[in-house]
Amino acid sequence: MKRLIPAAIIVAAVLSLHFVSEHFIKSTCATAVGLAEQCEEEWIAGKDCSKTLSALKDYWNEKEYGLSFFVNHEKLSEVELEIKGLFEKTDAEEKSLFQAHIKNLYILLEQIRDDTTVNFKGIV
Repeated sequence: MKRLIPAAIIVAAVLSLHFVSEHFIKSTCATAVGLAEQCEEEWIAGKDCSKTLSALKDYWNEKEYGLSFFVNHEKLSEVELEIKGLFEKTDAEEKSLFQAHIKNLYILLEQIRDDTTVNFKGIV
C-alpha cells in the first residue's frame, strides 16, 4: 500500500502534464491558424495584411520556445519559414505563391496539432 500511493501520484502528475501540454499545443495552433485565416481574408479583399502578418509572426515567435519542448524542431522551423515566405509574397502578382505558402502553413499547423493527439495508431 505504501508504494501504491506514490505510484498513483506519479501517474496523475504525468497524465496532468500530458493534458496541459496537449491543450497548450492545440490552442497555440488554433490561434496561429486563426491569424493566418484573418491574413488570408485581408489579402483576398485587397487590404493591407502586414499588421496581421506581423501579429502572426510575433505570436509564433512568442510561443515557439514553449512548443520546442513538445514538437519536433524541424516542424517549428518549417512553420517559421512559411511565415517568412508570406511576408515576401504579398504583392498582387505573387498570388499563387502567397496561396501556396498559406496552404502549407495550414497543413504544417494541422500536422503539429495531430502529431500530439493521443490516438490508437500512436499507441500501437
